[in-house]
Amino acid sequence: MNAFKRFALILMSCCVMLSGCGRANESEDSAPDGIIEITPTTQAEEMPEEYDDYDYNNFRTPSTTTYTPDFLLTTTTMAKRRGNVYVASASPAPRIRTVTTAQVVTLTGTHTTVSGTSAAVTTHITAATGTFRTVTTTAAVKSTSVQTTTTRLSQTAPATVTTATVTTYQGISPADQLKKLTLRQKVSQMFIASPDQLSGVKKATAANTTMKRTLADTPVGGIIFTEDNLTSKKQLAALLANISVYLDRSCGIGPMTAVREEGGDASPVSEKLLTSGFYEPAVYGRENDPEHVYSIGKTMGTDLSKLGFKLNLAPPADLSSSGYSSDEHITAELVKNMIRGLKESGVYAATGNFPGTEMRSGRTLKQLRAVEFLPFKAAVEEGVSFISMGHQRVSGFGDSLPADLSPKAVSCIRNDIGFNGVIISGNMSDDVITEKYSSGEAAAASIKAGTDLILLPADLNDAVDTVCKAVESGEISEERINESVLRILTVKKAMGTF
Repeated sequence: MNAFKRFALILMSCCVMLSGCGRANESEDSAPDGIIEITPTTQAEEMPEEYDDYDYNNFRTPSTTTYTPDFLLTTTTMAKRRGNVYVASASPAPRIRTVTTAQVVTLTGTHTTVSGTSAAVTTHITAATGTFRTVTTTAAVKSTSVQTTTTRLSQTAPATVTTATVTTYQGISPADQLKKLTLRQKVSQMFIASPDQLSGVKKATAANTTMKRTLADTPVGGIIFTEDNLTSKKQLAALLANISVYLDRSCGIGPMTAVREEGGDASPVSEKLLTSGFYEPAVYGRENDPEHVYSIGKTMGTDLSKLGFKLNLAPPADLSSSGYSSDEHITAELVKNMIRGLKESGVYAATGNFPGTEMRSGRTLKQLRAVEFLPFKAAVEEGVSFISMGHQRVSGFGDSLPADLSPKAVSCIRNDIGFNGVIISGNMSDDVITEKYSSGEAAAASIKAGTDLILLPADLNDAVDTVCKAVESGEISEERINESVLRILTVKKAMGTF
């Protein structure tokens, strides 16, 4: 009898263990995305080994020290990779760019000293068995003010003696960065493209050699993602990392990474990456609770910022079904609070779609100024850096042109709204544009009208080529190009892209 009981107990224990294993597997499957090693894409073309330009999985940052004298702001990071230590730079703080050269070394401990001055600084880091010594060389000091910070990993150094070099220099201004760009690079900065356009792959979710070549030749100012370009957080992280590497090698300026996340159906990030989800704007317009909209903006901005997005083509300021309300005062207040929430989370807003009325409208300019323009004015008062336009043809502009091709419409943004930031065109792949204009014609006309950024031309290469030829022929002045690019670079500098 005792033997039978023991056998029964053993059998029951096995059943419990097996059921536990099943639950563990379910839990593992439902775990949130982590960061995995980048693998070559299977989309359209086979990738060479050079694909892993940025190995996101194997690059870790166990300790970080930030140096912040008034004249020098940068971040230096000690990063560990598979038992080896790199001396590498993290994302540079505003106004400072960090360039690092280092050899892979087998270290378990380092002792570094970094001295900051208003001029360039070169720091040599040496490790040896049982001792740590540092030699610091400072070039052409323009200021007597020097701040020194020391970082130590309290472990025993190996027998190998290895030296790495970290070079840090003061960040370049937008005006000086502009002078360094070729004409094609400047014109390229005036375009926002998709991963599909850059890679030559529909629904692109990974970097490829075509993307690398495209960005080397045409370093666009921004890249916008749709739900087709998103599969997981780890996939997005790998794609963004490689894009940043390609653009840094091309022109030294990172991208404005953009998305249109408004809520409801216009929510590619929350739908595909399962971030916080929200209803369409009209729901909150009926609720009319500005503080609630502010909290939504802050939550949405936090989610987007963590994923690496810098620009959200939202909120809508249209007095239509796609916006918050047909009441201009309700819309104005909610738009302001959404912008404030996004901004406090580190994400820039692009309020659209100016002029905020129906697709074909008989509105006079006087009516527009009294009603439709009010939410856009509220956005400017809140400090919005981008206003995006639509293709509406409005009688009040007097030219029967789509708004983003109309000099009169663009001048209203500058003069009536009082906006000095970056103006983005509507989606140039829309039928209302492509049925009448080539990509080059539409881009050139929009730039002539006064827009700064051209969104998603149907043919990126044709659009950039046409604008470059228009400048070379004198049809568009290079000063006009410089004006827009300086606006773009000023915002991108604040974003920390260079």
